[in-house]
Amino acid sequence: MNGHGISEYPAKTRKYGVFTLSFIIVIGMGFCYVDLFTDAGWKSKWYWLYTAVSVCGLSFFLTGAGRPETGKTFRIGLPDCLLAALVLYCLSRAAAGQFAEAFLMRCTAFLPIYCLAGRVVRNRSFEPLSAAVAASALLLALYGIAQYAGLLPAGKTFRVVGNFDNPAGYASMLALSVPFILYFALSGRRRMRYAVGVVCAIVVGAIVLSGSRTGILAVAATGLLYAVRRRSDFLRRTTAWKKIVLAATAVSVAAGLYFIKKESADGRLLIGRCTWEMIREKPLTGHGYRCFEAGYMLRQARYFERNPESGFAPLADNVKHPFNEFLLLTAEFGAVALLLTALWIASLIRAYRKNPNDESHTLATALSAAAALCCFSYPLSYPFTGSIVALAAGGLTAQSRRSCERFRARRASGILAALSSAALLGFTAKEMYYENRWHRVQKTASSDRPPLPEYERLYPFLDKNAYFLYNYAAELNDAGEADKSLEAATACEKMLNDYDVQMLKADAHKKRRDFRRAEACYLLASRMCPGRFMPLYELVNVYDSTNRPDRAQALAAEIADKPVKIPSGLVSAIKIKMRERVGD
Repeated sequence: MNGHGISEYPAKTRKYGVFTLSFIIVIGMGFCYVDLFTDAGWKSKWYWLYTAVSVCGLSFFLTGAGRPETGKTFRIGLPDCLLAALVLYCLSRAAAGQFAEAFLMRCTAFLPIYCLAGRVVRNRSFEPLSAAVAASALLLALYGIAQYAGLLPAGKTFRVVGNFDNPAGYASMLALSVPFILYFALSGRRRMRYAVGVVCAIVVGAIVLSGSRTGILAVAATGLLYAVRRRSDFLRRTTAWKKIVLAATAVSVAAGLYFIKKESADGRLLIGRCTWEMIREKPLTGHGYRCFEAGYMLRQARYFERNPESGFAPLADNVKHPFNEFLLLTAEFGAVALLLTALWIASLIRAYRKNPNDESHTLATALSAAAALCCFSYPLSYPFTGSIVALAAGGLTAQSRRSCERFRARRASGILAALSSAALLGFTAKEMYYENRWHRVQKTASSDRPPLPEYERLYPFLDKNAYFLYNYAAELNDAGEADKSLEAATACEKMLNDYDVQMLKADAHKKRRDFRRAEACYLLASRMCPGRFMPLYELVNVYDSTNRPDRAQALAAEIADKPVKIPSGLVSAIKIKMRERVGD
């Protein structure tokens, strides 16, 4: 009896350790919000992941936990080879641009999770890991429900967002947690299934309250896969009329999700069309890492220049993501990356079929939910999604390594892991330091003390941050430094070229009395977002300044009759002024 208890003690200790460590890391990716950075709700969570991975990597190396045992061997499977090819190809493309360091940081954060996933599955650590994800999801769901009930402060733009900047990030984290919650229902224990049902109801309810259609779709896909797992003969034994009813229900749910926010769904058709234009220009290798923000709005402007009467015009706005991760991958890295990704996914499906147990089914379901999210949203912008994809892919890959070639582990692998962890921690600390300095400059800036000296000191360290460059250009423009403002805006334009950047450039040109270039920028801004009134109003002023009264009067009449998408005091004032002018 005592001997049996002693033998179980290390296993229980390991489970508690895995649960505690996993819970700390996961809860940070859901709740971390440190008001020391610009865009704190998004960057804080990335910095948390980077720091956690770095500290864990260094701790494992220093304590010996991460060093390979004597005679230990690693097996390399087909998914490993395909993933390595994909990462190396994308890294080679990113190295040619300005964001190689950022891409390398992402890879360094997720590859350790991928490599350790197999050990988690094999060493009976999957249950405490799933419990940590479920507990974190429950707390995050309760937080969102409290926001909806008014017990906690709601988001600035959306009511139910948790500690995220957008319902997309909040709902994606909850949706990707559901497979790990349902894992405990696969055990067959009745009490456990009841508890799982309660937790799932709370989590799904929070997703519904957030209004995220993609989150609802991902949860529906998860529920279907869970039902198939519980009743493996469900589809085979279902009668034809029941299959028809199920298909009709699925179509009705999809149609309902479409009509909930019909304008948003229609707007995504425009985004897909313009993104396809980007892909057609460089179909094989793409435009490069993070080039979407620099190039997409130009294609949208070109579309409306060719189709001025398009019904998409009232729906067009600033776009920074195509709402489809596969489209983004193809636009930035080309068909080569998309093909490698497709082959990698196929190899993971093959790995799952080799050993379809409860753990691998949970991982495969999580990957399926992530794929659904990637088709209609931007889940990879948040660290939890990438972590789950790395964990699920690594765990499934471990199932396919049995018949593959293997090589003996060397001490150099531990040293390499420690060096990469130290490099990631150093890059993260540097970025956090300068982001904090920029944040403090923004908070302490005032009209009587422009922050230009502080911006000048930060410029050499944040010159690859498009939003810093935009803010710097705006401060220079407000201070009357139009020439320097244009230099900063032009540098920003190479990384981020949207409506706001063009409006800033136009204002700087106007202050320099260069009305020709100002007119070009206002026209481009108007074509990027045809529903906006400000560029048209400024064009009227440009035509007046260049002695073109006929064009000014014609444009004023157009503004007076232009339908309003989102009413505001500014738009009302512009329309009143233009109506008075036309009436005169």
